[in-house]
Amino acid sequence: MRNLRFWKKSLQKKRRYSKNDRADPQTVLVALPNHSWAHFSCHGSRGTPQEPLASYFELHNAQLSLLKILEMKLLNAELAFLAACHSAAGEPETPDEALSLAVTLQFCGFPRVIGTLWEITDDDGPPLVEIL
Repeated sequence: MRNLRFWKKSLQKKRRYSKNDRADPQTVLVALPNHSWAHFSCHGSRGTPQEPLASYFELHNAQLSLLKILEMKLLNAELAFLAACHSAAGEPETPDEALSLAVTLQFCGFPRVIGTLWEITDDDGPPLVEIL
């Protein structure tokens, strides 16, 4: 219960970044270093065993690739919440080689990342955010 109170208090202090509802890759890449928390609520796609770096977030008008995210060094990062399909899932064929969108954000600086191992619908995301 103490942790829940801590997170609620922390959330009240955080600002929201939202230029508009149509985030594009460039907007997100410019904004990420300036914000300690990130929330991706979009479609996520994982790569294949042959192309594990082909994972991406599907934004309004284009894909934000895992490779573009890997180029970042996020020094102020604290928490990333990924309400995107399979954002924390690796490939079943290579379970010991976990490369996912969630792992990529950890590699770039987010010490805490919440992601999904399954498909998430538009109806699933809001209740999950409310719980968090």
